[in-house]
Amino acid sequence: MDKHSRIVRQLSADCGHIIGAPIAIRCQVGYETQRNTNTTASFVLMLTRHSRSVAVACGEARRSRRIALASWIGTLVLMYGASSFAADGEKLFAPCVACHGSKGEGNATLNAPALAGQDAVYIERQLRNFRTRRRGTDKADVLGTQMQAAATTMLTDDAAVTQVASYVAKLPKTVNAKPAPGDLHNGNNKYQGICGACHGVTAEGNPALKAPRLVGLDAHYIKRQFAHFRDGVRGTDPKDTPGRQMAMMSKTLATDRDLDDIIAFIHRQGRPK
Repeated sequence: MDKHSRIVRQLSADCGHIIGAPIAIRCQVGYETQRNTNTTASFVLMLTRHSRSVAVACGEARRSRRIALASWIGTLVLMYGASSFAADGEKLFAPCVACHGSKGEGNATLNAPALAGQDAVYIERQLRNFRTRRRGTDKADVLGTQMQAAATTMLTDDAAVTQVASYVAKLPKTVNAKPAPGDLHNGNNKYQGICGACHGVTAEGNPALKAPRLVGLDAHYIKRQFAHFRDGVRGTDPKDTPGRQMAMMSKTLATDRDLDDIIAFIHRQGRPK
């Protein structure tokens, strides 16, 4: 084997991948042709150019393999982390099932609202409000006081709050099995005029405006929270900006009948046509 053939073979061996082999073969063919015409100098020039191309190709291939490996490892970490995160959230939610139901569907008899499908950030914010005594401290809010004790005892830190909120948010959304009665025409008009700008035209909520989903909440819970906002039981803490906004808006509704009609409209959202 002469000098030039050894160089070509070395190029192919150095690359060791699909990009380098065709270029090396091309160099070998070029060399044979050039040798037959006694233009070795021209072949050396061609070989130099191809060598540079091969070096670049080899470098990029190695870099691509490193990126692919890192991506693969990252995917495994995320998959494992996500499954572990979800499992922890489910375990943390276990004590809540007694009141809120195994699917987060709520239980009106126990005055426990539906949580399934609610925005995770909203759930986090309310749990933190309970834990930091921004909610559930008024003597008139007996149920809120109970929830404050539960949130403080069962969720030991912010990580636990995030995990359980993430789990609940992924549960299938609920709708009311028995919609409340009311004047749907008036309910639609009042809702769209007062509530829809924040909570959405179909009451599905708007995370960007920190407005929760209302579909799926039972009538008693909506009435109770509305009264709490209106009467200064909830939404008075200076750090609870969304709560203070809701307290202000609650005073714009004229009558209890209007609220009943709004609830009737909300209960008919998200249902099969």
